[in-house]
Amino acid sequence: MINKHIDNFIYLMSFLATVGALSVLVYFQYFYAPPLPSNAVESQKFIDGEKENSYPKEFELKQIIVNLKSKSKRLRFLEIKIFLVPYDQNLKKILEQNQDLIYDSIIDMASGMDPDELNTLSGKLILQSRIISDLNKLLKSKVVKELHLARYVVI
Repeated sequence: MINKHIDNFIYLMSFLATVGALSVLVYFQYFYAPPLPSNAVESQKFIDGEKENSYPKEFELKQIIVNLKSKSKRLRFLEIKIFLVPYDQNLKKILEQNQDLIYDSIIDMASGMDPDELNTLSGKLILQSRIISDLNKLLKSKVVKELHLARYVVI
């Protein structure tokens, strides 16, 4: 007797849940029409989003030629052109003010590495990461976000 009442209650609840789900489906399929987006509003959202995601402009360094220590008698050089990307556009002034220290740091980092190591992809990546970390330590804050190499030739 109790089981029959429980079974009837479960049947009733499942029927009501099915009818409710079906009515929601019918409503959204046949009666609900979402509003169309406005071109002006959408373009303004896009422009505002671009302002938030704007990428800071790069700080260009002049081409540097570094004399590398070589185990052989042959002279080895690294010709490098670097673009520094700051975390924020306002930090570009710090890079301009400390340009001489930046050049010295890059020359020290590159001249301390082996020419054969610099001639490999892993050596290039190691040099990039060392320069970024050294410049951020030198400038006593996180200024350099990325470093792009426009020219990188080991001669």
